[in-house]
Amino acid sequence: EPILILLDEIPPYFHYYSTQVLGQGTIADVVTRAFSNMLTAAQKKKNVCIVVSDLEAAYDTGGKLIQRALDDATQELGRAEVSITPVNLESNEIYEILRKRLFSSLPNKNEISEIASIYAARLSEAARAKTVERSAEALASDIEST
Repeated sequence: EPILILLDEIPPYFHYYSTQVLGQGTIADVVTRAFSNMLTAAQKKKNVCIVVSDLEAAYDTGGKLIQRALDDATQELGRAEVSITPVNLESNEIYEILRKRLFSSLPNKNEISEIASIYAARLSEAARAKTVERSAEALASDIEST
């Protein structure tokens, strides 16, 4: 029977453990070794899959400790590791997903451009009143592209 071990949002815990002194090191040293041991044990079983979600850079120290454990397991067993990015936040992919989920139909390009222009005009007024920081042109461009 297949076994899935899903570890979601653990970098904050590793980050916290890195601040807790234990002997000559920190609790993070112990937890990282235990995590690496779990990965090694799972590799020996054909029916076990471990999924670790890690928001890159959100908890830099925690992410580095997780990577260290993955590196240790890789050295020990030549472990297979696959990095999966479900949604590329640096592209318009998230907007495409939201559009499909939120709207049954979209206005045509001319209507979108008109709305973006009107929004840019109102935003320019707000910028002149010093109530916003981003330029109207930048936001209008974002509206059209997303």
